Amino acid sequence: MSSIKFNFAGYGSIPTSAALEALANNFSVDCWIKPTAGAAQQFFIHKGVYPNYQFTMVVHSNASVDSRINVNGAFDIIQSAAGSITWDDWNHVAMTFDGTNHKLYINGSLAVSHAHGGPALSNSSPVIIGRYSGSTNYGFGGSIDELKIWGRELSAAEISTYYSSDTIAQTDLVAYYSMNEGSGAVAADSVSGNDMSLVSLNSWTEQAPGTKGDAGGGGSSVDGIVAMSLGDGDDVVISIGKMDIS
Repeated sequence: MSSIKFNFAGYGSIPTSAALEALANNFSVDCWIKPTAGAAQQFFIHKGVYPNYQFTMVVHSNASVDSRINVNGAFDIIQSAAGSITWDDWNHVAMTFDGTNHKLYINGSLAVSHAHGGPALSNSSPVIIGRYSGSTNYGFGGSIDELKIWGRELSAAEISTYYSSDTIAQTDLVAYYSMNEGSGAVAADSVSGNDMSLVSLNSWTEQAPGTKGDAGGGGSSVDGIVAMSLGDGDDVVISIGKMDIS
């Protein structure tokens, strides 16, 4: 198992496609991030140039995340509470839009939502991973893994499942980047072959998120390993990457 290590400057570029441009009234994006504190804003998923964001997610210096879309020409941004993510640890983030409700989930739970009806503004820009489009500013530092783009709104129950396990239902999955290549300048899209090219970036790490939700809030994560002790005489469960050993 591997993930891509970003350095605040290099980035991944996913070509636009008819399927991506069709994401307007009903879609979701989710991934795992392991951010390093740095710039005030770190763009880690980005489609469209301001203010025409079809979908965008950003880490802030107060350890919060925001999700941005342009609906009916109006810029809509929702942001989680300060301290909602952990620096240098794996965090699961997801945004959804159903044509009316814009939602952001952190580590399997709804963080914030906003009613903002109408289609998101489609555009022909590529999806940029790890940086703001066309600029070296606002780059992301840290690792990203398991990026998925869906052609429908994921339910709260589905997002909770993706946080706590590696089960992936294929229904309406538009693109999936497991980022398990471990080397090279391409991250493959296993759904439609719309592969991600790595630009000024060829850094991979063997650290990958475990099924962090299995820790039930009582685990710890060090170098991609999640461990939980249940007490004297009880079993210890260790999750390495996405494989559990009891």
